[in-house]
Amino acid sequence: TVLLAATSLGPVAAQTPPTILQAVDLGGLETRSAALMLSAQEAGDLQVSVLAIPLPDQVSLMLEIGGESLLAGAGAESGDELLTEIYAYAIDAEGGLVDTLTQAVRLDLGRHRAALASTGLKFFGHLDLPPGKYSLRAMALHRRANRLGLRISQLEVPRWSTDADPHLLPPVRRELTGRWLVVHEEAANPPPFPLRVAGKSYVPTVRRRIAAQERAGFWLLGSRPEERLRADLLPREGGAALQELGLGHLQTLEGGRLGVRALAAEVDTDRLRPGEYRLQISAVERPEAFASTALEIRPPPGFDVPAAAVKTPELQPRAPRARRSQVRAEQMIRVRAAYSQSLAELGQTHTKPSLQSLIELETSMIGGGSKKAQSTLAEAELRVALELTARDAEGFLPLIRIHEALYRRYHKRRHFLLATHSRQIVASLSQLYLERLGPNPEGRRLVAAALTSMAGYLQEIGAMPSAELTYEKALDHQRDDRAALAGLAAIREFYADYEGAEELLRRLHANQPDDPHIRLRLGINQKRLGKHRRAAETLGQSLAASGPEWVAALAAQELAGLHASQERFDEAVAVLEAAITRHPNCQRLPIQLAALLDRSGRPTAARQVLARLDPQAGRETSSPRLLYSQLPATAAKSARRTLAQEASRRLSRLTLPAASEAAQPMTAGGF
Repeated sequence: TVLLAATSLGPVAAQTPPTILQAVDLGGLETRSAALMLSAQEAGDLQVSVLAIPLPDQVSLMLEIGGESLLAGAGAESGDELLTEIYAYAIDAEGGLVDTLTQAVRLDLGRHRAALASTGLKFFGHLDLPPGKYSLRAMALHRRANRLGLRISQLEVPRWSTDADPHLLPPVRRELTGRWLVVHEEAANPPPFPLRVAGKSYVPTVRRRIAAQERAGFWLLGSRPEERLRADLLPREGGAALQELGLGHLQTLEGGRLGVRALAAEVDTDRLRPGEYRLQISAVERPEAFASTALEIRPPPGFDVPAAAVKTPELQPRAPRARRSQVRAEQMIRVRAAYSQSLAELGQTHTKPSLQSLIELETSMIGGGSKKAQSTLAEAELRVALELTARDAEGFLPLIRIHEALYRRYHKRRHFLLATHSRQIVASLSQLYLERLGPNPEGRRLVAAALTSMAGYLQEIGAMPSAELTYEKALDHQRDDRAALAGLAAIREFYADYEGAEELLRRLHANQPDDPHIRLRLGINQKRLGKHRRAAETLGQSLAASGPEWVAALAAQELAGLHASQERFDEAVAVLEAAITRHPNCQRLPIQLAALLDRSGRPTAARQVLARLDPQAGRETSSPRLLYSQLPATAAKSARRTLAQEASRRLSRLTLPAASEAAQPMTAGGF
């Protein structure tokens, strides 16, 4: 089944908006580049994609520029900065130039190189265009590297009149802001993006490809609030709808000034074959009024798609009732036996549980991708779980631990459907566990540990949006869960949401005032927010406290940098000289000291520091900044250990069937 679920658009708690970089207006385009824009030919090797969204008061223009292609020319830039020029021309049917955009953004590679390498730059600007059809020319230019990307597309701007028929815009794919560096044009009328949905900030994307088992968010746009709309998923070639995705009335999204009615929605592709589709939005009372967008579902890794792949969901014939009952009974026997074997492995502390019996069972039943089989297996596993925990609800915890471990194992092996199944079982078992326990802080703490363990794994592999949501669910159960707070703070920091990171770190620091890691992270984020006095105090405490050497070394670097930014060079030098004495193996400290001495007009002293450097020092130690970036993984592993220990303690609470009983089907009963 294809599911499009409307996201709640009611009041939400305040959230710090994402950091948005600002471009500057260049005022015009030089002759050679202007001639290229007017030539009506695409050109260049920069990775540039363009999306234009006509709105009542402007045409919102978005350029996605691939970070790898930008950085490929960064060597031609002077210093540690990257200058990118962005231009757009709108040419009407008669060949006239109606409106232009000329902007440039200067990026600090020391701060933004990693974000550029992972995704790229997402630029938002606008054009003022009357109704009509246009040729849109958009270009990103690396003048010093002599590299560019020019793209040409067709654009139609409708008449936004209250007397005209409602106009529907094609659905727009959305994604979290943290994936890209977001840049706004310099203009009195700023772009309406990002928009906020349930407290999260989202931006449009040009991407139309979706991986199998991926959830993809869309915005569906229309011009009248009273018009009831619907959405359907159709074959690429047209024809009858494969699935109606009922939406109800559209609502204006919070935080944006789109001027049209919009609904946030999500497509679940779990039961769709890889192939090409169309997502269509239409008026209920006037089906002839519609708009659509192409949608391509890519196969998961290792999945072979036949040359003549069918573009519609596969329908399985229903088995006779007697046969279905027999299949369920056989499944219950297999599930009971697999749980018994896996729980026995869990009790053997000297060996790492392989959980092979459950892996073989789940792979054989749902490895082929059948959603029906997944639902049937989930029902069987939850039935057996209720049977095993009938005597004591604490028995749920070992089962939660098993499926949490399976989730990570499946995900590492790129068995995403099986991983999704494990995640859903963890959620269902956790809910049953808490319902049976009633008000129980210890139970909520352990469920939070399971969620934090999964979130930590997602964070390790770079799935930041999923990790963020899972950490937040963990904090719903345990507001002061240390590992969840640490992991979520690191994600806020990754998204350059330093205020959000500081708030979480303050909560952590209040509970763990002597933890050197937390104090260091808090001081660095205070420094980034310009809270210099507080940052200096916090970093100074990190220098004086006992703890790992790398924490004190990095605190010294940050504190010295803070003093230097305020031109207190003597204080900065004193911090670094003291740190070098305490941490002689940290090569970064004397290098920073030499740079600081040179900057403050003491080149001779700088050369003397560099001459004393031991090229062999520090070779066996990791970079303090690398260790800083790995800190959240440590917190997640701590949550994983807690879950494993507490699950082992509760193994005796389970009612395990005898070998002969494991082969008997469960007595009839509802679940």
